[in-house]
Amino acid sequence: ASGGIDVRQFYVRFQTSKAVQDFIAWATVQPFTLIVGNDHYHVNGSSFMGMFTLDHSRPLKVSVSCTEAEFHRLLLEAEPFLAN
Repeated sequence: ASGGIDVRQFYVRFQTSKAVQDFIAWATVQPFTLIVGNDHYHVNGSSFMGMFTLDHSRPLKVSVSCTEAEFHRLLLEAEPFLAN
């Protein structure tokens, strides 16, 4: 289902608290919820408190339910945050 809504994932990494704040601001304006976390703990990507409880020393997985086209747009916008 290439055009359908699916759970899609990508990884982000934050080097500074400013980067976390920028990500939160970006996540807040998305038309869907970005769930950020690791294997054991997940928070809403637009939650300031939640995002700052995560371990930023390693990449974090972002899960989002959206279409493939929406996901491509998200990845382009998320470029500054993507983990290499």
